[in-house]
Amino acid sequence: ISEAVEVAVKSGGARKGKTTGIEEQILAELESNNYHTRQEIADMVEEKFHVRISRSSVGRLLKKTAFVG
Repeated sequence: ISEAVEVAVKSGGARKGKTTGIEEQILAELESNNYHTRQEIADMVEEKFHVRISRSSVGRLLKKTAFVG
């Protein structure tokens, strides 16, 4: 007698990112203005979009969108 073994596959339970939905707007802002540091970008995001993100999150966003040369 063979028993079928069922394996439950659960999709990732990761939280939705803070910049989800505004990434395109952030990138448009970066293209139209002159920002030199990740901190300046994080400050701009907080000021314009009322979302506080860390410098490392800015780096991940830039890397993900291939904005970094």
